[in-house]
Amino acid sequence: MKTVACQDDLRILGKTLQERLHAELSDEIRFQVQCALKPNLLMVLAQHRASQQPNPQEVFRVLQQGVERERPDFYGQVRLFLRVVEQRKPYAYRKFMLTPPVEFEPDLDSGLLDADISISQAFVQPVEPEVEVQDAPPVVETPEAPPSPHKRIQQVFEKYPVSLILAGAGVSIASFAGAFYLLSRPCVVGRCLVLEQSQAWTTEAIALAEDATHPLEIQTAHKQLTLATRKLKSVPLWSSHRSNARQLAQANREPLQELELLLAAMGKAMSAAVKSQNPPHPVATWQEVQGLWQSAIAGMEALPEGAVGYDFAQIKWREYQRNLGTINQRIEIERQAQRHLDSAKSAARIAEARQGIADSSQDWQLVENTWLTALNVLRQIPSGTMVHAEATALINSYSVGLAAARDRQSQEQFATQLYHQALNYAAQAQDYETEQQFSLAVVSWQNAVAYIQQIPDRTFYAPQVKPLAGEYRQALTKAQDRLRLTTALQQTRVDLARSCTSSPTICTYDVTDSRILVKLTPDYVRTVRETFISAGGLGDYNTLAGIDEHVQTLQFALEAISRNAGLPLEIYDPYGQLMSTYVPRT
Repeated sequence: MKTVACQDDLRILGKTLQERLHAELSDEIRFQVQCALKPNLLMVLAQHRASQQPNPQEVFRVLQQGVERERPDFYGQVRLFLRVVEQRKPYAYRKFMLTPPVEFEPDLDSGLLDADISISQAFVQPVEPEVEVQDAPPVVETPEAPPSPHKRIQQVFEKYPVSLILAGAGVSIASFAGAFYLLSRPCVVGRCLVLEQSQAWTTEAIALAEDATHPLEIQTAHKQLTLATRKLKSVPLWSSHRSNARQLAQANREPLQELELLLAAMGKAMSAAVKSQNPPHPVATWQEVQGLWQSAIAGMEALPEGAVGYDFAQIKWREYQRNLGTINQRIEIERQAQRHLDSAKSAARIAEARQGIADSSQDWQLVENTWLTALNVLRQIPSGTMVHAEATALINSYSVGLAAARDRQSQEQFATQLYHQALNYAAQAQDYETEQQFSLAVVSWQNAVAYIQQIPDRTFYAPQVKPLAGEYRQALTKAQDRLRLTTALQQTRVDLARSCTSSPTICTYDVTDSRILVKLTPDYVRTVRETFISAGGLGDYNTLAGIDEHVQTLQFALEAISRNAGLPLEIYDPYGQLMSTYVPRT
């Protein structure tokens, strides 16, 4: 295909690509393809109607294959755009590089000349020779014909010896062959297509490196510049273009060194990226990655301002700085994780030591807090660190220790509460006994016994439980006895009050723990005596019988009270004289 430098070739390329799109993709989507050329940049724009929705990746695939298949004599960056008709900006974009054929290598054989000629023809428009048409000349008289070739040869052999003729022929052939070889080498006669191609490739390579946005473009530029420099070696020493070729090769030396420095730095960066894959890694590995990033940064910083690829190097320098910062943070995270792990292990050892000597609830509380400290430190170790797996295993182990310490602390705390509540109820019962409130005393002693018996075995207060429990049970029994006695005495008083209460009052009483004293009142005795005397004088036997029955009923009631109370009974007259006694059977 002819060069795309002219608009006709760009239109042909666009039409070819357009036909490929319609042939390989859906016929329902109609594309308009336009091509434009800038220095070192070929742009291809495909447009379609807004109602159509092609697959951008498929469109770009067909366009890229079409450009690569057509192989325009253009080497550099190709940008593909996909846009809706009448919209200003494309909605999809792809770029790729068209590089010189890799199989082309400068050779000193005759093939190099053929390759140079074929490449140069792609950049030169063929020119049709002009043919001038004239009328036929008039017929003139023919002169005598010259001797025939056979006759001339015969004349030569007759004039000179055969040996001399053969020697001269050999010299002529050798001279002609040497001249033909020298003249057939590249850049000997006329234009030097090798030099022109190297210059073009050099310009494209440097431009590609200057506008590079991807490491592949730097690699392509370095490869193309190396190829352009190597190609210059094919210019012969006897060529008039040799001086220009040597100057271009020397001029390429510095950008080649700059690109090699840039590639070496990117190689360090690639090694750092590869080495940091599949984390977590130990600190030593992250330090190696750190060193690689530092070397990559140093390589970028060694590139002088204005060097080929300097702008790309600055972009990568900032990127590498960020990556180095990330690695520095990763190293610190790993170190901090290791410190947390060591701290947690130390706390666990302390917890185990305290657990071996713990007795009281306060001791076990301290053990629990120590285990909890170890676990909290372990939980601060982030996932993705080297020690995270070990920290996870230790969390499971330490959780068992924490649970055991927590249970024991709960038991000790419970035992402490029970013990102190038992003591409080015992003291309260004693106070009630002092106040003769035996019912409350019995309840308090019951609570004291109940709490003291709930204290778990193997706790700090367990050894003190047995003696206290015995004391509290004895105190409870005594309190219950006193409560029964008090209750009985209270009932006795109630019964006595019921029996002695009348008009006039029949008797007064006093109840002690050992006996019941009843004393008849003077008014009662006088009333009974007067009634008895009056009824006797009148011969009122019914009244006399009623008085006798009343006295016996009082006697029987007092004796019943005595039996219920279990106390002996003593009855006195108003003057203090013992009238009768009654001792209930036990």
